[in-house]
Amino acid sequence: MTRALRSFSLLTAGLLCLALLSTPAIAQDQEAQDQEASDQEAQDPADQTEQAREAAEAWLALFDADDIEATYETAAEAFKTQVEMQDWQAQAAQVKQAVGELDGRTYLETTYADELPQAPEGDYMIVQYDTQYANLDVTEFVILVLEEDAWRMVGFNAQPQQQGQ
Repeated sequence: MTRALRSFSLLTAGLLCLALLSTPAIAQDQEAQDQEASDQEAQDPADQTEQAREAAEAWLALFDADDIEATYETAAEAFKTQVEMQDWQAQAAQVKQAVGELDGRTYLETTYADELPQAPEGDYMIVQYDTQYANLDVTEFVILVLEEDAWRMVGFNAQPQQQGQ
């Protein structure tokens, strides 16, 4: 069972470049500059944890409903270039068989990263859950990448919990 979960751990990523505009500080343009800075901060990926969490939960809802095709279709392009649909369906079926039916899921935290092991630099969110399935309790990690102004799944990992966790 652990082997199936390990093989299910997939992590690929795309690269999103962000350009920051700077303008000279001129007294009459200060208000416009302040507004622009405020707009840029609002778009800062590190401040988008709620949007990332919503994206992760929408993706997990598809996974829980056994709509594996939709989980693939809504995934990041980087994921799709690394994993064929048929392989994804087989891996998901193997994991779902191993863990059984979902009993409950509790959100733990969302962490921002601009780099991950074996992935190009980019804007990532790792959304973590404590999840109980009929056959196994796991810690789930939904790894998202910012792609075209939307958070998209680029990796999913379900690690078995040790007794007492």
